[in-house]
Amino acid sequence: MSNNFIDGNIPLEIGNTSALKILNLRFNLLTGSMTPGIFNISSLNVLDLSVNSLSGRLPENTSDSIPKLTLLDLSHNLLSEKIPSNIYKCRYLQVLSLSYNHFNGSIPSAIGSLTNLRSLFLGINDWEGRIPLELGNLSRLEILSIQGGSLTGPIPSLNISSLKVLYLRKLKTSLDSRELPDELGNLDPEEVLVQNNGFFGTIPLSMFNKSTMKKMGLSASQFSGHLPSTIGISLPNLEKLGLGDNRLTGVIPTSITNASKLTILYMGSNSLTGSIPNFGNLRLLERLIIGENNLTGESSTPELRFFSSLTNCRHLDCIEVSLNQLNGILPASIWNLSASLQVFKAFGCNIKGAIPAEIGNLSSFVALYLDNNQLTGFIPSSLGNLRRVERIYLEHNKLDGYIPAELCPLSNLGDLYLSNNTLYGSIPTCLGKLKFFIRLYLDSKKLESTVPLSLWNLNDLLELNLSSEQFNGPLTFGDSKFEGHQQTRFIMESVIR
Repeated sequence: MSNNFIDGNIPLEIGNTSALKILNLRFNLLTGSMTPGIFNISSLNVLDLSVNSLSGRLPENTSDSIPKLTLLDLSHNLLSEKIPSNIYKCRYLQVLSLSYNHFNGSIPSAIGSLTNLRSLFLGINDWEGRIPLELGNLSRLEILSIQGGSLTGPIPSLNISSLKVLYLRKLKTSLDSRELPDELGNLDPEEVLVQNNGFFGTIPLSMFNKSTMKKMGLSASQFSGHLPSTIGISLPNLEKLGLGDNRLTGVIPTSITNASKLTILYMGSNSLTGSIPNFGNLRLLERLIIGENNLTGESSTPELRFFSSLTNCRHLDCIEVSLNQLNGILPASIWNLSASLQVFKAFGCNIKGAIPAEIGNLSSFVALYLDNNQLTGFIPSSLGNLRRVERIYLEHNKLDGYIPAELCPLSNLGDLYLSNNTLYGSIPTCLGKLKFFIRLYLDSKKLESTVPLSLWNLNDLLELNLSSEQFNGPLTFGDSKFEGHQQTRFIMESVIR
């Protein structure tokens, strides 16, 4: 009966189905409190009420009359208050999921008596108190997820050889000990996500020596220290690596390119130094996020050759290298980046030289961020080939020449930032045909002529900056709907003569 849009309360009569073994009401529209009778079906093996809108507290008899239960899934509801302490009576439970509710109080230590548990999901809730040390008794546990709440005390010893997946997220940094326990290094997990907890100290080196590891996420904490030089060799099956928003130092080890199964590499917002490695061996890479570090290009050449190496990564959809000191020029080979590339962020990198005209071949582009660099030359007319693009940021460079009219066919364009360059000539009238414009920044001291009347037809425009010393003629709003738009931030610092 799952996925059937069943609404209303769970009927009281359901408790009379004495031979029922499986009750699956997942993905419906159930409301109201939990019917006590549902926990009197002694024959029940599987009870799945997840993804509904059930509310209130669990009955005190939750575990008294369902001793044969092997799966209890109450996740994604509106349940609240405390978990009944007699949960330990469900001694055959293999899967217990209470995630995404509003349960409060402490996590019952009696859960540690459920020694047949394979999967335990306890987040996101409003937990308080200590993480029960008894969780370390769950010797058959394969998946453990604890998320949310104001938990205290140390992370319990999880020397559980069967553990394959560990999620510890958003624990509000209230733990007495916020260092990763050394016991984690004794496990052979496939997935470890320990994020948004404020953990500090160094990451145990043994964590980087796991041939079974597929996903490692240690982001948004305060981990420090260097990455081991053998990271890519000792994690041969790694698919996703998230170490961003920490305090890591040192270089990105070149051995990372040996982790040939990597699809996501996130090391942004650290203090990493040195040149960016050649990532060409990571042929399955989909997202490269290494912005906000102190990384550089290769000192031996002005060309940023690591971009050329990325042309081997045919699945890339996001490159984020912003706020590093790259100090080089974009190679013409950039045109051969992945056809699926949607986001290219390289702002604040001291990139010099011209924007390669070949960039217009990247037809899947949605967002281009090259602002706050030292780019020179013209805005390439080939940008007009980026028919899916929604955001173009080229402000705060040294670009000159005309605003190319070839931008006018970009019907999805919402943000166009060309401010603080040395552009000259007039604003193309046809820009007023781009109906999805939200923010338009064209301020430049050398732009001249009159402000096109067509711009006042941009009904969704929220921000407009046309500052210039060369505009002349009257500033006419006419009968446009733009006139008097209360939420529009309008900047016109030009001298109108």
